[in-house]
Amino acid sequence: MNKFLILGTKECSYCDQTKSLMNNMNISYQYIDLNIEYKGNWKICFDDPDIVQYINGQRTIPLIFQDTSDTDTDTDTDTVDSILNNKSCYSWKFIGGLKEIKKILEKEEPIILNDDY
Repeated sequence: MNKFLILGTKECSYCDQTKSLMNNMNISYQYIDLNIEYKGNWKICFDDPDIVQYINGQRTIPLIFQDTSDTDTDTDTDTVDSILNNKSCYSWKFIGGLKEIKKILEKEEPIILNDDY
């Protein structure tokens, strides 16, 4: 089960640091290379409605999401559209970038799964 989704590029050192952090902490994640997804022009992801609805105006990578659903993430799919739209929009929580995920993981702060009470 992939509880995190990282969107980044191979050229991004922050993306590499995020993956290393997750690997070192044995945290399951799926990684999508935005250069492959957007045919070499990854910056257009910030105009993609499938992403924009989640990222609250962030314009940097990596983009890190947590899957808050109780069902497994389909790891056979490898596109942003197929992953983010495979589940209810309420099952994905946008975490932010490297700085935000470090704060959560290194301080062992609980990740708030959703705002529903």
